[in-house]
Amino acid sequence: MMSSLLMTNKMAGKALIVGVILLLAGILFMPGGPILDSVDQTDFTAAVNALADNSPLSHTMTLLMIFGVLFMAFGVMPLFRLTAGQRTPAGLALWIGLIGMIVAWGVFIMQSATNHMVVHIMDNGIGAGTGAAQQATLQDLALAVYSAGGTLHIAFLSISCLASIMLGLGIANRFTETNLFKVGAYGLVLVGVLLLLNLLVVQHFDIELSVLLLISSSSLFLGLVCYFVLGIALFQGRKELLPDDA
Repeated sequence: MMSSLLMTNKMAGKALIVGVILLLAGILFMPGGPILDSVDQTDFTAAVNALADNSPLSHTMTLLMIFGVLFMAFGVMPLFRLTAGQRTPAGLALWIGLIGMIVAWGVFIMQSATNHMVVHIMDNGIGAGTGAAQQATLQDLALAVYSAGGTLHIAFLSISCLASIMLGLGIANRFTETNLFKVGAYGLVLVGVLLLLNLLVVQHFDIELSVLLLISSSSLFLGLVCYFVLGIALFQGRKELLPDDA
């Protein structure tokens, strides 16, 4: 049984690490992002045009992001075993955190999928007609879909902030010694706190949207580092991430 659990955790660790790499690659090389045809993400028109002008790459990077999140979800699944029979606050926090992150990642996938539709609208239209009026309509429709993606991103942040705090606390509690993995778990807590403060403070005061995006992006990159560390812990077969009765 022990060897089976170790093998499962090792495979989960690989999936989590691969997922982080795929998601990071998709974010970095998405047209309009930080590297290729970089635009101000608060300028929705410029962002939509950047996606449409590089449609094959936009589709590819969107798929990478979706696959990355799916791999990450597969990677954390074995952690549900740690919550079986656990009636402690830490066990409950871990269970809530895992459920919350799975839901948040589902929302993130829906947000990412709007990129596919934006590119499809701009490239192929929605019916007959190719005149100037039709092109203006397509631009407006693409902007509406892209804005819907922004709304989903806010939903993702709203769910993941609390889920990240709970998940980080639940994992950190299992490590008695302070090491890289416990620090990584508390890093998830920090990410959740930063995202929560970002939503509570930046959104409700007269602060530019670019500030919210900067804080959320920086927090999410930190979160990816923490998940990479968690993937290493799973891959190494750390006893803290095995069921107590194993």
